[in-house]
Amino acid sequence: MVIWSPQAEDDFDDIIYYVAQIDRNSQLAARLIDALDERLQQIVDRGESGSIHEIAPADWRYVLFKRWIVFFCHRPYGIEVMRVIDGARDLKRWL
Repeated sequence: MVIWSPQAEDDFDDIIYYVAQIDRNSQLAARLIDALDERLQQIVDRGESGSIHEIAPADWRYVLFKRWIVFFCHRPYGIEVMRVIDGARDLKRWL
């Protein structure tokens, strides 16, 4: 099971809004939603541990998804997505 923190939901909503409205590419936005859902489910199904990031909280792990860094925590039921941040951003500022 994949659960989203409120902050991660806001992060991804902003990304999807930008792609769909600002870039005017609603088809790409829909594909991104499906692709990220699929990638997150793979993490759960395969029991992937993810990588440790030196400035993230100790229990957070991450995977790269296209140009974004997806931070998550392992939970008894699966994973909880904590943040979805553009890899070009200053992570210290965003975390």
